[in-house]
Amino acid sequence: MNAEQFWARIDTMTSLEKCWIWPGAQGSGYGQVIWNGKHLGAHCLAWQLIFGSIPVGKELDHLCRTPLCVNPWHCEAVDHRTNLLRGTGIGAKNFAKTHCPRGHNYSGFNINGRRICRLCHNESLKKYRRGKQ
Repeated sequence: MNAEQFWARIDTMTSLEKCWIWPGAQGSGYGQVIWNGKHLGAHCLAWQLIFGSIPVGKELDHLCRTPLCVNPWHCEAVDHRTNLLRGTGIGAKNFAKTHCPRGHNYSGFNINGRRICRLCHNESLKKYRRGKQ
């Protein structure tokens, strides 16, 4: 496939605000292409054809949250952590939490490296130790 064949498969005549949905092969929900003998995300190819190489250490984040979209203006080159935290996976959901289930704030002293509420954890330890005596 060359660039002309790639663009011919996509309705790019819609506005830049709309998603350009990839009609071809898919893998893990994302459009897939073979470019110069390598499997590549269709959105990555679109980005590279318009903007050039994806910066080293970066990956494309779909700002529109539509995996089959190949509109390069709907993607942003970000580091892996940023891409994960912007997503909808469990890591992003847990990171977005501001309070523990008991209502304690997840900030400053009250959070350890595993995002466990220190106040709740310490109370749990006290109960455990009382039960062992």
